[in-house]
Amino acid sequence: MKHWLLISAVLVACSGALALTLPQHGWADNPAARDPRRSLKIAVVDMMQILENYKKTEAIREDVKAAIENRNHKLQEMSTKGQDLMKELQTGELDPASKEYKDREAKLFQLDSYAKVYRSSAEKEIQRQNMKIMVELNNDIQDVVKLFCEKNGFTIVMRVDNGARSVTDPAAAGRVVNQDVLYHKASEDITAPVLAYLNKRYEASAAKADAEKASPATDSPAAPTATKGKKSK
Repeated sequence: MKHWLLISAVLVACSGALALTLPQHGWADNPAARDPRRSLKIAVVDMMQILENYKKTEAIREDVKAAIENRNHKLQEMSTKGQDLMKELQTGELDPASKEYKDREAKLFQLDSYAKVYRSSAEKEIQRQNMKIMVELNNDIQDVVKLFCEKNGFTIVMRVDNGARSVTDPAAAGRVVNQDVLYHKASEDITAPVLAYLNKRYEASAAKADAEKASPATDSPAAPTATKGKKSK
């Protein structure tokens, strides 16, 4: 879907309130790796692979799809009403000089104008939401990459497109020739641990949100009131 061409990366950093156990590989704290005297250490990350396999991406895609379907449904309703009014005007049963004919004609004009405004407004809102999502996802991936690099001593992270190697479509030749990285060692690719952490964190966040929705709201118990005892005679 064309609206999803705007979206290009992955999720806002979760708060420290989420109790997650970091994956053993690559996430253990390494004080030596943080030594500023260490030499340049470069890593690469496949943003496209993360986007395609990140679980939050699918959830967001469904939300955007629902918004587009809702817009299309409303536009279809307006179109149907407009067609009905047009048929009434074209049957010849109404006198073009009559008030009834002119009222229908004015209503048709108003409906057409509203549909154009609604379409434009809805389109802009979807684009605005897509841009917001793009920023949110990109910020999240950067936060997780930063966390991984701080724990493993990487000083620079470059974008790589691992899927470009298998491209056979001439129209996609740009993916091959426009890569930022021509060669890297497998050990320098941090895509897998970054993606694993993102998915684990999202699953924990989603599970927490579902649990909060499922738990019934309970009223706070009333504060105890003091009872006056009878005075002894």
